[in-house]
Amino acid sequence: QDSIIEALLPLSMEAKIKQEITEGDLKAIMTGPGGKKTPAMRKVLYPCRFCNQVFAFSGVLRAHVRSHLGISPYQCNICDYIAADKAALIRHLRTHSGERPYICKICHYPFTV
Repeated sequence: QDSIIEALLPLSMEAKIKQEITEGDLKAIMTGPGGKKTPAMRKVLYPCRFCNQVFAFSGVLRAHVRSHLGISPYQCNICDYIAADKAALIRHLRTHSGERPYICKICHYPFTV
């Protein structure tokens, strides 16, 4: 399945061909509200060939492309849930375990993401 994804990616991961952008473009993309810089300033971005989204990491692009192709390799061993990425499966598994790893700083109510 990953070979299909690699063939469809706009830039070959194996050849490490990366889209370079100018410093000015990078600042425009990576600044938040009020012109504040985000913690990670990256010069290399990975665009999706199916939509207009651009990613800072090739692994995130790979998972994103799976959503376009309908490839969901991560399956819950308790129910029929299938996820495109491991993080989504981990979040789903919390519905079965009842784990609530995050706590609200205001009311102290535990929750999942």
